[in-house]
Amino acid sequence: MKIIIAPDKFRGSLTGIEFCWLVKEAIWQILPDAEIVEAPVADGGDGTLAALEAQVPHGKKTVEVNDPLFRKIEASYLYNDEYKIAFVEMAEASGLRLLKEEEQNCYNTTTYGTGELIKDAMDQGAEKIILGVGGRATNDCGMGMAAALGYQFFDAAGKEVKPIGKNLSLVKEIRTAEVDERICEVDILVACDVISPLYGEDGAAMVYGPQKGASEEEIQELDKG
Repeated sequence: MKIIIAPDKFRGSLTGIEFCWLVKEAIWQILPDAEIVEAPVADGGDGTLAALEAQVPHGKKTVEVNDPLFRKIEASYLYNDEYKIAFVEMAEASGLRLLKEEEQNCYNTTTYGTGELIKDAMDQGAEKIILGVGGRATNDCGMGMAAALGYQFFDAAGKEVKPIGKNLSLVKEIRTAEVDERICEVDILVACDVISPLYGEDGAAMVYGPQKGASEEEIQELDKG
């Protein structure tokens, strides 16, 4: 008998790979002769990198980046030099799992670290980047990622604003003089399993803000931004 184990992660408890290990051992206790194929899957969120690494040979790159609260951490992505393709998981640098429960609030967080991963992938020579966008602790409309790649955001007084969710509504000018021009040449694909508009009743802030720790007042401000 052949049995295929193909789970997603169980957020907050097990990765897909850990689930495979446990189930495989349990099956073998009952069916010791079973042929078991482990094939963890992912939806673009936490565990996407691990699922890809388990199935396809890629080199793992680990770099120092900023976490959602601008603290230095090490985060990884996968890079295939032969095909010049990188797999970046936002949860690695900008994930909810990186924060303590009391720290989780997308009103105050940034995707800056994910931008740093993208920049490093371009340094390696990536011509295509597949970006898994699930599991984020953020709702900054990608402002942090853009800032890491050279975009600058200014308020009405001409003061540069910190690239976090609550400052979205302050932005009156975006300057591009310092932008890394390679970002216009790289093919970027987004991996996700949901379709929703950016703002409004079914938008990012309204639907996902509560999951990421924002209050009702903060959600309204994020949606406005």
